[in-house]
Formats: sequence, structure tokens, C-alpha cells
Amino acid sequence: MKIKNQLVTSRARTSGEGNPCTSITVHETGNTDPGADAQAHANLQSNGNVRQASWHITVDDKQAIRSFPDTVKCWHAGDATGKAALDRLASGQRNVAMAGTPEGALNAAALTTAAATTAPKPQREAAQGSAARQARAVPVDKKGVKEIQTRLAAAGYKVGRPDGHLGKRTAAAIRAYQKANGLPVDGRATQALLGHLRGGAGRG
Repeated sequence: MKIKNQLVTSRARTSGEGNPCTSITVHETGNTDPGADAQAHANLQSNGNVRQASWHITVDDKQAIRSFPDTVKCWHAGDATGKAALDRLASGQRNVAMAGTPEGALNAAALTTAAATTAPKPQREAAQGSAARQARAVPVDKKGVKEIQTRLAAAGYKVGRPDGHLGKRTAAAIRAYQKANGLPVDGRATQALLGHLRGGAGRG
């Protein structure tokens, strides 16, 4: 996947130039509204961004759009007065925003491509592996937990009443499903797990 450039000329919501580009920060927008894709988030930045925030690249399941060159110190998900944002900038982190899709799914390949393409050598291979791991570990929201519970119950796993809360019974059912299907066993409710359940290839 190639990264499309839609560069913002203003530096009003950044800390200017000088980002050393030593690592990548990935932020899940959590916005699953129809149309809240990478293009919409890139347009938000191009039009001045009403929020005190900025990021380098927005990724969805179809494309990746660069809003700022890697050398710009973007504010990620908060403004430059926030400790977390300052810590990220101090460590030279870059920002990749993952736009939600109507189903809340992210194409891990898109994220991996964006990370691997933008990371400078010799960090490129490490960034690619890290981005792929983070894409697999993206947690689902309450609605996603409930869907996981419903699908696990339909497959014969004991999760109790599907309520959207990740309790002990649900975590145990997830671990049992993961073990039965050769997946990493961690008991976590993630986008990757939900995608596997939706695929219908799982074993009970």
C-alpha cells in the first residue's frame, strides 16, 4: 500500500520541526461512524482541525494518508501541554492514527505497510513487526465484547449472558477458543479475535 500525501502547510497545532523519528505511536480513533475513514480524518487536519491535536498518518482498511512530514513534531491525541504528548515527543515518536470503519475493523496490512514505509533505516524492520503486533492487539469496545460473547456462545462456549463486559467467564471462554484454534492464548477481546470468529472457521 502506497501512502498518499495530503500535506498540511500550517504548523499551528504542532511543535515545529525536529522530530528524530525513532519510534511509532499508534492511536485508535474509536470512531466507527459511517464515513469516518482515513480521508475524513485527513480532511479534518487539512481544514485546520478544530481539535488541539495533530498526527502524521491516518490509516483505514483501504488507504493511508500522510498529513505531516515525519520530521514535524505532531501532538498525537492531545495538545503539547499534556505530559503524555510531551513524553512522546521527547522520545521522538511518530504518530499513526487508525481510523475506525463501520465494523470497527482495521486492515493490519495497511498499518504494517504505513509503518514499514515511513520508518527510517535501521528502524524499518522493527517498526513493521511492532505495528503488526499492535494491529492484532487492538481491543474491541463494549459492543464488540458482546458480539464476541454471542459468537462464542453460539459455538458452544460458556460465557454466561452476553452483556458486553469482559468478565472471568468470558476471558476463560476466549482462552479456550484460542487454544482450540491455534491462536495465541491471552484471554483478550481484540479485533483479531472478533475477525476470526466472524470468519466462521473456528472450532468449538
